[in-house]
Amino acid sequence: MLPFLNDDPSLDAGQPLDQLVWDQLEQSPNKVAIIDGPRTLTYAQLRAQAEGVARGLLARGRQPGDRVLLHLENGLAFAEALMGTLLAGCVPVLTLPGHRFAELSHLAQLSGAAELVGTDKALLDEVAASCDVSVVHVGGLPVAEGTNGGDAGADAAGWHPGFVPDNPAVLLVSGGTTGLPKLIARTHQDYRYDIACAAAACTITGDDVYLAALPLAHNFPLASPGLFGVLAAGGTVVCAPIPSPDMIFDLIEQHRVTVVSAVPSLALLWAEATEWETQDLSSLRLVQVGGARFSPEQAVIVDEAFNNTLQQVFGMAEGLLCFTTPGDPDRDRVRTTQGYPMSPLDKLRIGADGGLETSGPYTILGYYRAPAANEASFTDDGWYRSGDNVHIHNDGSVVVMGRIKDVVIKAGENVDCVELEEVLSQVPGVANVVVVGAPDEYLGEAVVAGIVAQPGSQIDLELLRAAVHDAGMADFKQPDRLLIMDRVPLTAVGKPDRKVVAEWVREA
Repeated sequence: MLPFLNDDPSLDAGQPLDQLVWDQLEQSPNKVAIIDGPRTLTYAQLRAQAEGVARGLLARGRQPGDRVLLHLENGLAFAEALMGTLLAGCVPVLTLPGHRFAELSHLAQLSGAAELVGTDKALLDEVAASCDVSVVHVGGLPVAEGTNGGDAGADAAGWHPGFVPDNPAVLLVSGGTTGLPKLIARTHQDYRYDIACAAAACTITGDDVYLAALPLAHNFPLASPGLFGVLAAGGTVVCAPIPSPDMIFDLIEQHRVTVVSAVPSLALLWAEATEWETQDLSSLRLVQVGGARFSPEQAVIVDEAFNNTLQQVFGMAEGLLCFTTPGDPDRDRVRTTQGYPMSPLDKLRIGADGGLETSGPYTILGYYRAPAANEASFTDDGWYRSGDNVHIHNDGSVVVMGRIKDVVIKAGENVDCVELEEVLSQVPGVANVVVVGAPDEYLGEAVVAGIVAQPGSQIDLELLRAAVHDAGMADFKQPDRLLIMDRVPLTAVGKPDRKVVAEWVREA
C-alpha cells in the first residue's frame, strides 16, 4: 500500500498532484523513471526537466490555473510537459494523439488554453488561429534555465504557485461516443486519492515496470494506476511508440515489464500473436484489460494466452474504477466480472433508466464548463450517470452488460447493440461489426448490422439471422438490414462511432 493512501481523502488534502512523484526523489533519485526507446530519465533528471519547463511557463507570464493544451504522443516530451505544467501551477489539458482540428479547436476554446503544445506545426497553427492563442510549441514545452521566480502562493521551494487542493489539477477528455468531447476536471485531492487507491488495488510497488501501450492522455494508462501510480511507488514506465504485438512483446522482454494495459481488441490481437511470437513474457504479472465491453469468452482467451495474468478494469475518467483482484485463484470470477469498486467510499446504484449511477470521493460533480451536459449526466442529488448497463452481484462485484444508450427499440422491445455484436462477431467471415438502429415505419426502429467482411468472404442477412437464432436469442433481436462496410469508423477516443454508421445506413 502506498504511504499516502487513506480511506479519508481529506487527510491527503495538503499536497499537489505531482508531489506523489517527487516524494520518490529522496529515496531513488538515480533510478530510471521513464524509458522512451534509447532515451531514459531518472527521477532526478525528470525533476530537472520539469523545473525547466515550469521556469519557461512562468517566464512567459503564465499564472496559477492557466490551461496548457498538450497534444503529444507517449514519450519523454509528454512526461516533461505534464510534470512541468503541474510544477508551474498550471493545468495541463490532455488531448489524444488522434485528435485533429475539430477536436483540438473545440478543446482549446472550451478550456481557454493559453498555450498549445504538439508535434504537428501546421495543425497547431491552424488551431491557434481559430482560438486566438499566440503561444505554440512544436515537439514539447521548452526547457528554461535559471530560477523559478515563484510568488507568495508557491510552496516552500517556489513551485506550485496558487495551489488549492480542490482546484483542477488536470483536464481529461471524456470518452463519450456522441458529439464533441467534454472536459473532465480532476482536482489535486480527488486524483491523488484515485491514483493511490488504484495502485493499492493493483499491488503496485517500486519493483514494477509499467508498459504504456495506450495513449497516456487516457485516464486508464495515466492513472489507473498507470504512469502516476507506478511513479508514485518508485517504479519505471516504458513508453511504447506503437502497440503492435512484436513491438510490445520486444519491450516486455527487454525491460522485464510487469504490468501492461490494453483495450479488448488490442488484448485479443496480442493473445493471438502469442501463438507465433517467441519473446519471453514471463515477467508479466498483470495484463489489464478495460475501456470497452469484454465478454467472458474473450477474457478466457486473453487469460490463457498470458498465463492467468488478466486483470479486468472497469471505470471512467469521470471517477469510479473497479478492478478484479491480482492473482485471484478463482479465474472464473476474473473472467466473468469487471471486479470490485476500488474504494470503500464508492457508491453504486441502478438509476430509473436502468443505467449505473455512482458517487464517491474521486468521482466528479460536473463536467468542465458544460451546464447542458451536466444536467443530462448528473442526478439532482449529485450522482454521475455513466450510461453503462451493469449488474451488481451480492458480493459487490460488477458485470458490465453494455451501454444503455447503445439500444435499438424495435417494436417496443429493446435490442442491446453490444450483446448482438458479440454474437455476430462469431459468424465465419465477419471481421468486425457495429449494430445500430434505423427508422422504420413498421417497427419504429429496425436493427441494422454494419459488417466488415474478411477478404474473400460473402456475408448475407440470412446468415446473420441464423446465427442469432442458433445462439438461442429472441427472434426480435435478429438484424433486419445489412450494411457492408470497408471499415469501422471511430470516435476521437477510439470507440466505434455509431452516429457515422447510422449516417451510412441512411445514405445507403
